Amino acid sequence: LNIDLGKKTVFDRALIAGNRKTKKEVILREINLKKGDLVTPIAIKQIKESLSSLGIFSSVTLTPLEIGKTNKDGSTFVDLVISVKEEDSIQLTLAPGYRTDIGVKLSTELKFSNFQGMNRNLIIKAQTNQRLDFNNLDSRRFKEEKRLLEFSLKASFFEPYFLDTPLEFEGVMVASRKRQRGFDADFLKTSLQINKSLSSRLSYSLKYQLEAIKQFDATLIKDQGNVTIGSLTPSISYDFRKTKINTREGGILGLSLEYASPTFFSTKTPGEEVNYIKLTSRNRYYIN
Repeated sequence: LNIDLGKKTVFDRALIAGNRKTKKEVILREINLKKGDLVTPIAIKQIKESLSSLGIFSSVTLTPLEIGKTNKDGSTFVDLVISVKEEDSIQLTLAPGYRTDIGVKLSTELKFSNFQGMNRNLIIKAQTNQRLDFNNLDSRRFKEEKRLLEFSLKASFFEPYFLDTPLEFEGVMVASRKRQRGFDADFLKTSLQINKSLSSRLSYSLKYQLEAIKQFDATLIKDQGNVTIGSLTPSISYDFRKTKINTREGGILGLSLEYASPTFFSTKTPGEEVNYIKLTSRNRYYIN
């Protein structure tokens, strides 16, 4: 059998079209080809999946284009033409509704995708609710029928290339008021997280979180008062999904260890100290 594999094509440069807002560097850093590298269908598929997984393009097309230049080994240089169509970058969501546990609610979200054309995300969320019954409260609070407007305000920022390095950064700030069974509580939380890909499948993250909680209108004395929880959480995940878009096979394994201590500004007073370790395993499996 005589099998003709055709001409070898090698990468010369990338030509980008359709990016009205997105900076070219956002697209170029997803191309894992250097000048002279072999261009194969698998390499093109991987680049397309990487660009699609950014979530800022509604369509991505890659086309190798011969430029009439030949390498020393007889291979042909090609330009990789990348055509993209951008998604809408500003989205406003308004969601009124009713839930049996928290009553009538109104939530809204303002999302800036591809912020500044650098694939950054800025999201502002707000929600308020009013319970129509008190079935989820203890007997004392149920009889009092005291109404309290609950709310949540959240702002989050995501930077995929922190300080021009292959590190993902995410910052979150949350202020909320919630009703628990035996007390009401105000929460103020901030967290900073760095993510790093160690390989195509293995990734690592480190998160610092500081949360201040004020509990009031408590039935039990022990539930009344303030507490601050400062914690450091390293995590590791292994992603063996066949594809990241429309996954049908494979899975994701995740393991995290949260360590809260006065070293990280947790509460430490006479008779009271926040000091614990929490191990969490989260795993997803996809079966076709």
